[in-house]
Amino acid sequence: NTNINLNTNTNLNTNTNTNINLNTNTNLNTNTNTNINLNDSSINKTPIKAHRVPLMYGHSMVMRQIDSPGIALPKSVPLISGLRSSSSATQLAIKQEALKRQVAKYVSDEQTIKASELLQLLNSSFNARPGFSYQPSKPSHTWKNNTNKNKFCDLIKPICKATIETLKHDKMLIQLNSPVYVVGDLHGNYKDLQLFAERLWPMGIDMSPARFLFLGDFVDRGPHSVELVAYLFALKILHPTRVFLLRGNHECAEQNGDTSYSPCLLQNCNELVNSKRKGKAMWEAINEAFDWMPLAATIDDTVFCCHGGLPRLLNDYKKPSSSSNNNSNNSNNSNN
Repeated sequence: NTNINLNTNTNLNTNTNTNINLNTNTNLNTNTNTNINLNDSSINKTPIKAHRVPLMYGHSMVMRQIDSPGIALPKSVPLISGLRSSSSATQLAIKQEALKRQVAKYVSDEQTIKASELLQLLNSSFNARPGFSYQPSKPSHTWKNNTNKNKFCDLIKPICKATIETLKHDKMLIQLNSPVYVVGDLHGNYKDLQLFAERLWPMGIDMSPARFLFLGDFVDRGPHSVELVAYLFALKILHPTRVFLLRGNHECAEQNGDTSYSPCLLQNCNELVNSKRKGKAMWEAINEAFDWMPLAATIDDTVFCCHGGLPRLLNDYKKPSSSSNNNSNNSNNSNN
């Protein structure tokens, strides 16, 4: 029941003759009735051993387990590094995922900042319309003001360039291990994308145990093709080993520039910047990123994923003989 009161003006100097040595054989049992009062400002830097420390975050309360001796209490700890588990396998998985994110950094810090800024603009300034009832081609969201909308438009081209640098590291056939969330056609429907975000990664991509595979057709038909694809591009830049984007038939300039789809991506770009010249430049930048998208993925080597499914087999297909090829070439030359 010995009380150690540190409220006096006496400074504890570990360099004096009075040493507090934690390396001796003396065991410090924190389960005794020893009371330690930490109100003295002179010992703020003194290492102490803590057990469970409540840390408040925006979404939840996390109890951080600090089980290493001699670690001073931190003022703030990132959420992902603050989570600990009694399972050693979980701890190892968290460390491996953090290492993958370091290794898989394909873009510069400036490009990463731009991706974060774009997501922040969408989350803060691209607001849902109150009382919106789903109607095809009707906008579900609106920009808070033109200033933020213009900032968003200025970020599209650098985001597309950073996305290309990231997609270059994906193979045409991506091989994934479960768990994986597979998301189908979105077609410019930003409201549906936000629903998936709230249900599948409510605390962020990092906090989900799964990877995310999107099967293409991000644009056309819906009113928010530009905002939706920009959101997905930013996720890909920030989480290149967790987010994967496959190419669908609408991720082609011939398709998303066809104005018979109302609206198509080209129309969305023109309306967003209120200029056909600037809109076309934005449309070309987005399609350049589409050109680098992979086409298919497998999950656990048992599930095959792509946008349109397997093509129909041609049972009557016959390999043309060399003589028939020569004849066809001769006929083509004569016709020319």
